[in-house]
Amino acid sequence: SDGQFKIIKSQSDLNAYVRERRAFPEQTAGILGMEGALPVENDIDNIEPLASLGFRSMSLAHYNDTPLSGSSSGVAKTGLSDAGREAVVRMEAAGIIVDLAHMSDTAVTEVLQMATRPVYTSHVGIKEICPRDRNLSDQMIKAIAEKGGIIGIGFSADTTCSDSVDAIVDSIVHVRNLVGAEHVALGSGFDIAPLPLGLADLPILIDRLRAQGFSDDEVSSVMGGNVLAFFARALPA
Repeated sequence: SDGQFKIIKSQSDLNAYVRERRAFPEQTAGILGMEGALPVENDIDNIEPLASLGFRSMSLAHYNDTPLSGSSSGVAKTGLSDAGREAVVRMEAAGIIVDLAHMSDTAVTEVLQMATRPVYTSHVGIKEICPRDRNLSDQMIKAIAEKGGIIGIGFSADTTCSDSVDAIVDSIVHVRNLVGAEHVALGSGFDIAPLPLGLADLPILIDRLRAQGFSDDEVSSVMGGNVLAFFARALPA
């Protein structure tokens, strides 16, 4: 990338990037994450080597149950296995943040009961808006907020039960009203499915949030400020 892309591994990396981007706005950055823990290859001894390579986020299941955790789309929808519990402990010690996306309700609850560090959901929906297995209950939302986490609202019909912008807005408003605007973010999923909003359409979302009574500070937080604040506290120092 000739210096235009940086991998964020720590709080200090993130703070340095934010400062540098003011002078070099063409520069961007990313955080390496894993969905479904597949790179662990069913061996939790691989967690530390992956952390040393720079990975900082991992969910323990995707569209199927794994030896670590039940999936919201799995057959059994079990909770954490013994290996899954050990994986959470070792992830926290290694500086890998637990992503609750796609995990079963039981597994999400069990992670929230044992986690000592902030956790998050990278892309998810709200059961009160869209009552699907992969989405979060109000109890889960409150528990994530209490851990200092954030909820990334997915844009796809799989998470909102709708192809409309209104369902995305309703989901964001629900989290704001339940636990505060500081715990909700965009979990769009631009790369996976046709969506009612593309990158160029985000001003539409901003206008809809303002129409719902969001202040400028709340809009700024939802559109990216909360993500920066979350990783500033959840990444290793």
